[in-house]
Amino acid sequence: MNDTHQYWFLAKEHGWGWGFPVLWQGWVVLLVYIASLVVVGNVFRPDRRPWAFFSAVMLLSALLVLVTWITGEPPHWRS
Repeated sequence: MNDTHQYWFLAKEHGWGWGFPVLWQGWVVLLVYIASLVVVGNVFRPDRRPWAFFSAVMLLSALLVLVTWITGEPPHWRS
């Protein structure tokens, strides 16, 4: 059995967090996030409904961080 874990997102080389995706699944997550931001921008126009737009963007971003946290390399501070 293969014990190696393939992360969708690797930890950044400097600082804390993750970089760009390294597997296709990560790229799909990132593209869905970007497409969702475009849809949110068209549905909740920031000039007309700023709080709805802000809330939707925050929710989408929180979901992206959650997926990255679950499927990515554990983050830690790197100098």
